[in-house]
Amino acid sequence: MDKVLTDEGGNCFDFSASLDAFKADSDTYHGLSALDFVVETDENILFIEVKHPDSKKATKRAREVFLKDLQNKYYPYKAGEKYKSMLLRKWVSGEFYSKPIICVFILEFSDFSKTERAILKEKMFNRIPFSLNKPEFGGKKHFEKRFELLSFSEFRSMFPSYTLTENV
Repeated sequence: MDKVLTDEGGNCFDFSASLDAFKADSDTYHGLSALDFVVETDENILFIEVKHPDSKKATKRAREVFLKDLQNKYYPYKAGEKYKSMLLRKWVSGEFYSKPIICVFILEFSDFSKTERAILKEKMFNRIPFSLNKPEFGGKKHFEKRFELLSFSEFRSMFPSYTLTENV
């Protein structure tokens, strides 16, 4: 299986060093939303969503709309749904992830300040269903209590075994 994957913005991620990686949003699954990538490492599963409004492909209007979306109080709920849906997609088939899941949201957007990023990270963290780690949900520890909101450079630093080539 090819582990060099491209998101809808044309950014190329080389996950060759992973055990497995796939583009999760290539098809829908009974109306459940999907993240961009699911990557299996030796220790964890990474649920990765990528947003890159700084891309040269993005119009000024698209950037303005995305900024407004990010500042909307409901955005963390909408974005958090993708992490829950990925877990539900596995459950529907009667399977569970065998490793703890780390949620990663990559946001490359210069119009969004550090303060706004910190607020968004906290709000999104509170939307991840960490309570699903309870025994009544299959006795598995599904989510690491960890949510990372990263820029491209922060992603490269945190996950140096993966290559990211930006479509700027």
